[in-house]
Amino acid sequence: MKKIFYTIVLIAVVLSCTGKRQSGDANGANALTFDTIRVLEKIKLLEYGIDTLPRAEVFIELIYPKSCSPKTDLKKLQSLFYEIIFDEENDSPSSLEQTLERYIKSYTEEYRENARYFEEELKESPHVDMADEHRHYNYSPYTRINNEIDFYNKSLLNFTSNFESVQSGRITREIKYSSIDLISTKKLTEADIFNSGYKEELAPIIRNKLLEAVMELFGNVESDRDPKNSFYDFYTIYANGNFMIDDKGLHYIYNQDEVTPPIFGTFEIDIAFQEVAHLLNPEILSSMGINTQDNRKKSGVRNKTGSMAQQEETNRRRDYSEFPIAYVKEGGLYFFNPENQTIKRFTEEADSVFNCVYSDKDNMFYYMVSKNGMLSFKEVDLAVTPIQISLLKGLKSATQDFFSETYGEKAALSFINNNLLLECDFEWDYYSFSKYLEYSIDWNTLSKLDGEMFYEKYINFIEREGPDTDYNPIFDKAKPLVISEEQIDGDELEYYLTEESADKSKIIFAILVGFGDLPHGPYCVANADGSMMKLLNDTDMGSKFKPVWCNNNAVYIRKREIGEYEYIKELCYTIASTNEVAVIDSNVDYYAVRINGSTHF
Repeated sequence: MKKIFYTIVLIAVVLSCTGKRQSGDANGANALTFDTIRVLEKIKLLEYGIDTLPRAEVFIELIYPKSCSPKTDLKKLQSLFYEIIFDEENDSPSSLEQTLERYIKSYTEEYRENARYFEEELKESPHVDMADEHRHYNYSPYTRINNEIDFYNKSLLNFTSNFESVQSGRITREIKYSSIDLISTKKLTEADIFNSGYKEELAPIIRNKLLEAVMELFGNVESDRDPKNSFYDFYTIYANGNFMIDDKGLHYIYNQDEVTPPIFGTFEIDIAFQEVAHLLNPEILSSMGINTQDNRKKSGVRNKTGSMAQQEETNRRRDYSEFPIAYVKEGGLYFFNPENQTIKRFTEEADSVFNCVYSDKDNMFYYMVSKNGMLSFKEVDLAVTPIQISLLKGLKSATQDFFSETYGEKAALSFINNNLLLECDFEWDYYSFSKYLEYSIDWNTLSKLDGEMFYEKYINFIEREGPDTDYNPIFDKAKPLVISEEQIDGDELEYYLTEESADKSKIIFAILVGFGDLPHGPYCVANADGSMMKLLNDTDMGSKFKPVWCNNNAVYIRKREIGEYEYIKELCYTIASTNEVAVIDSNVDYYAVRINGSTHF
């Protein structure tokens, strides 16, 4: 195998590279420091294939111990660190380079096992140019591995390992918690910190924590469903070994699809020492510098209440300004950041959220809630902590009046020139809403505009200039994506440019394949030069919600069939480096993207 090239960024720090704080004396009592290494490996599917054929990408960003106390064997600590992250078992310590080479070699061998399937496709379709990048969909996986340092003192080191894989549009994530005893250089297990017989007594505590988390997800949505039925088998859930411990308690994580269906996502639960004091081995914990009796000690960053430093960390985690995508799912408001694939629920809102929009000039965020069957406007500054929500104005119209009668889609909310515009008054003659409710943020007034009044007032804000580039030669490349080869010569398609990305390096366009009451056809995403063209399956230009750009990520909702007359709406985005599709969340019925308040016009 060819030699691996590493791009290395060395960061000499006293505190952790992730910004986490340590317990102990920063002037020398705690000698832990860290460096960071970043690796991007591109692996061809066919070992001697050309560059235009499929390939996998592996990106690794690893924060690892650079130095430690003389009482700790650094090489042994580093080797254990790598073993945990890459799930290895070694008889002797390994260097970082050895570990990475083994991982890339193993990944390459496993990936190239798919080469025979690709070669079979080449033989079965000799007339098809398999060098076209849109043919690579099932053979171009993307894998990302990174970690975070969560907590450390002179005797204990906690970190989180994150794994993400994108294959054929499906995104898989796994998170692992780890605690290392720096004295013995050993990863802690539950048997190390609990007294014997802990399993049966710990299990109900964990089950109740998980149950509380599920009930919080339901929020104020009325349901006769027993929350326990949301789990695969509630009464068989036990401690899973995926935990870390600090001076405030234990922290467990249950990954997506581990105890509930994937739609519920990942569960993080915190268990205070008081809740499990009767199960713990206090001597072991004391030897690691953990005092289970003093919960006021300034240390760690996993805590949700307590000292000023801890409260600052809590407030930092509640800063929603770093999330450029917002969406509504079952009445809950969520935020997503495609850069780090992080989802955060807006827990500060108790009412059912209907729709939302970002301001295009500051950190203000506007949304509507449905309470007692009526809608109201609300606003919040996403960059201010603690979060402060303001009620702007209530409507006298029922929530049910703001759904389209074609596909049952919610009326769009837009931000234009410091006004909020809400679609209203659906008319079958137009297969759309025909008017707009205009709320003036400056004057706190509400008025109604018909279509003519709206366009006369806002045409200068919503009208866009045509592209400087002629994309028709690129559009022609999309024909094989939607038409079988027998039909290619006889069918004429129409293409409509939806939007260029902000830097004009990528485009979204629609392919008109039929016309009933509304135009129908899927959307495509491609680089501006026509490369990496991807069909956005299960999309339709007849829907009122169009794909939009979030930087160079196309964000859209697809309606995927899961059974006869059964569909699920999934919020998706394209990964900027490959244009591959990844799923953000399911059962999403509204979304908004920062930088474009008038997305839906």
